[in-house]
Amino acid sequence: DGRLLLLDQDTILPEDFFPKLFASIRKYPDVPLHVPIVRSQSGLLSPASIRGHRVGRLKNITAGVYTDITAINSGMTAERRAYTSAGAYAENYFLDYIDHEFIRRYLKTGGRIAVFDAVLTQDFSDDDHGNRERDLARFSIYTKDMHAFCSDTFGGRVYYHAKIIYRASKLDRIYHCRDFMKIAVKREASRKRGGENG
Repeated sequence: DGRLLLLDQDTILPEDFFPKLFASIRKYPDVPLHVPIVRSQSGLLSPASIRGHRVGRLKNITAGVYTDITAINSGMTAERRAYTSAGAYAENYFLDYIDHEFIRRYLKTGGRIAVFDAVLTQDFSDDDHGNRERDLARFSIYTKDMHAFCSDTFGGRVYYHAKIIYRASKLDRIYHCRDFMKIAVKREASRKRGGENG
């Protein structure tokens, strides 16, 4: 019926995933997006709250239909009409926020999201800081993608700057260096020179 299931390459589905997904679709056939509960080592990862440019973790969530949450792609089942109403995924993102940007547009069209209570376990990069070079590369991608997510309003740009400085400071403290802040400063200097569009 034109539904697409999205999975990350390292996603392991629990045995009850498909029975609970099909039950959710039968219960809410008019809802185009169905998402599972995804947990990482540090707690509930998805669904998450979304308010403008702010995406934040929830303490808990139950199965049901929502109009004020976002979710990561892994485990999401989307009906074709979700993309018809909201459009395709933005092409100016590399990794981060591409799912949240799509859902933000989807919610603005009046879209709803059904959460079903199959629980996936997912590795999350911010839970593991044992490789400095990997985290430097990851942070560089994060700064670009988050800027694309936040750059459409003045308030979003202010939030972006605060968030990037906070994240760079946190990582610099973990690795006892200044390299993450240098990336943040270099990124901002490049943007002001017009070297990047997002």
